[in-house]
Amino acid sequence: MRLLICSAFRRIQGGAESYLENIIPALAGRGHQIAFCAEREGDSNRPLIALPPPASQWCIAELGAQQALQRARHFAPELVFCHRLDDLGFERALQALGPSVFFAHNYYGTCISGSKTRSFPRPTPCPRIFGPGCLLQYFPRRCGGLNPVTMLQLYGQAGDRLALLKQYTTVLTNSRYLSEEYRRHGIQATDVPLFALVDSESGESLPSDHYSLLFAGRMEKLKGGALLLDALPLLHERLHRDLHVTFAGDGRERQAWAIQAQKLPAGIQVSFTGWLSRPELAEHYAGSHLLVIPSLWPEPFGLVGLEAGLQGTPAVAFPVGGIPEWLQHGENGVLAALPPSAEGLASAMAQALQPNLYPQLRARAAAAARAFSLERHCRHLERELMRALAVHSSPSSASLASADKQSVSVSAASPEGR
Repeated sequence: MRLLICSAFRRIQGGAESYLENIIPALAGRGHQIAFCAEREGDSNRPLIALPPPASQWCIAELGAQQALQRARHFAPELVFCHRLDDLGFERALQALGPSVFFAHNYYGTCISGSKTRSFPRPTPCPRIFGPGCLLQYFPRRCGGLNPVTMLQLYGQAGDRLALLKQYTTVLTNSRYLSEEYRRHGIQATDVPLFALVDSESGESLPSDHYSLLFAGRMEKLKGGALLLDALPLLHERLHRDLHVTFAGDGRERQAWAIQAQKLPAGIQVSFTGWLSRPELAEHYAGSHLLVIPSLWPEPFGLVGLEAGLQGTPAVAFPVGGIPEWLQHGENGVLAALPPSAEGLASAMAQALQPNLYPQLRARAAAAARAFSLERHCRHLERELMRALAVHSSPSSASLASADKQSVSVSAASPEGR
């Protein structure tokens, strides 16, 4: 199959690009011909998404929309496999090339802020269907910032995104939770659960004189790092053993969390590493007693938990979003009680570290993670891609696709049309 894969960035910025870094070589290895169209470069300090030869690639920001679309037409894809572009006009033009599949990594089109979380009076997943009523909730519930102009812009963009999603042949998601969210919005999405990979088997051994805990991810408020720091003194009092906590990643809250960490009592050591390479992160997984995922928002999936599990590291998290789909309480980790609190998180960590339970969690964490294999994901993904081709080639779909192609002009994807 000739697959045109599209995404916002050419460099690895987050989960979508990390996914593409692994799935593109896997699909090429299964005989598919790949071309990759990125909207822009991304952070120059981050690595490029590695493409296997002879896959071709181009960047819209470098070529311009007209030429980039011409490259896409010249490639003549059998199917467009999109992972979100910011320029909806260009994305709409790509849909006109033939059958198209969108892979949702997040709450695109279902929330003004994209977090699907009410922050007041405390962070809580939002159950609302996206619509005008969200505007009335946005400020009182602290769903995002406090700028009304930005709120209206984001609302319009989310509405446009939701309308565009409904034009795809197929919408896929990374979890049952996210699929259900899209179904509530009138999109019959299908979940294709993610896969866990590590670059190497680490020889790290667990320390015996202290407990080592790891946070890995973006440092944003809804990721719960501040709550984890609040829970550490409570955990220290329960365990009567020193704690060494590593925060791997970066983000807007890093400085605030670092200041908070400086105020912790003796016996609790906190370090901030910044972003780590996959081999470096694997070493931290293997050298940690627990991975802590204190997210307050509904994580669409929480892949980091499975990555740690491959190294035999159990996870502790709140049962939000798609996390309960892979974290089984008392099996490969512990789920903390809701609503989220420092006390609840400390209790869950203490439970996971109980000597009569912890060895079982380690063994089962590895087994649970291995079930989410790249091979399994590729089989499910190929099945859905082939199904999209079949749906699009039916007589009724073909006539609709022809009409869509005639209605979308190249100028809709030009910089002026953005």
